[in-house]
Amino acid sequence: MLAAFLVVRTRQHAAARVLLIEFIVAASILASAMIAYNLSPRHAVSRVVIVVGASLLAFFSLLI
Repeated sequence: MLAAFLVVRTRQHAAARVLLIEFIVAASILASAMIAYNLSPRHAVSRVVIVVGASLLAFFSLLI
């Protein structure tokens, strides 16, 4: 998914610096979500919280 995003951004002629920053931010959000998934209890509520948290991180990363 991250690779597909970067391919789209490359085809949109995003600068190398922008691609690097977007890659770092996206990889950090995915890593954080994976860690949270592994450390959280196996309940639907915790899954929703992880998804909402990752979505909010992605949204706020647009402010960078």
